[in-house]
Amino acid sequence: MPGTRRDDQSAWPTRSTDGHLHLRTLGALALDGGRITRPKPLLLLAYLALEGPTHRGRLAGLFFGGTRDPRDALTTTVRRLGDLVATVHDGDDRLVTAVTIDAAHFQRQALLLDPTAALRIYVGPFVQDGPRRVGPELEEWITSTRERLACVARDLHLAAVRRDLRRRRTLPAWTHAREAVALTEAFALDPRTTADVLQLVARAGLPVPDGWWSVATPSNSHASVPPHRTGGHGAGAVRRSRTSMHTSRRPRPRTLRTPGARA
Repeated sequence: MPGTRRDDQSAWPTRSTDGHLHLRTLGALALDGGRITRPKPLLLLAYLALEGPTHRGRLAGLFFGGTRDPRDALTTTVRRLGDLVATVHDGDDRLVTAVTIDAAHFQRQALLLDPTAALRIYVGPFVQDGPRRVGPELEEWITSTRERLACVARDLHLAAVRRDLRRRRTLPAWTHAREAVALTEAFALDPRTTADVLQLVARAGLPVPDGWWSVATPSNSHASVPPHRTGGHGAGAVRRSRTSMHTSRRPRPRTLRTPGARA
């Protein structure tokens, strides 16, 4: 995808400031500094990191419901994870992890309304390289989490468009608009807020490709959209970039590497 940013892993220490290992789930599924590489154990860590303490019975059914002995399969996986997973306390069969996770950090930054910091973390869809075979309930959790985080990323891009237009930074605004459209299309998000911001982009004199309007206004014609002005602030920079802008294409959701474009 145009504008896809390389996952700068140097920005993430292998351990957090409190000494815990860090789990990457956005654009990849990997435990930085850890020896665990199999997708299912890593997904179990991601679930615990996001959902908090969870009963063993719940985890056994969710992750190993299709096995002959789900509880035994869970016990084997927990044993492989070693001290990355522990019980809450004696007499409580709930499992918990102290592993930190990028998805949670992304959401915290989003709540601070800082698109630049948050989008630096969102380098791709949630658990894009997860286990191929999971049960329907776990698949639903992955999908809903992926869509929710993508929606947050889309809204951050839209906020960045508004911010950059106010600051007369036309090319960054256009780039954020492109990424917002890509996320809207890839995850079938509600297009209304995207359409509202594209109106602002057009009124600022920036080119808005027909394909963008098709995504943002799927049931309406874009004939009433304000025409693109050739003047206005930053017009020269936009014209110089127009060739690459209009030839950009987006991949389908299964292979999407959604960018966290620099703000």
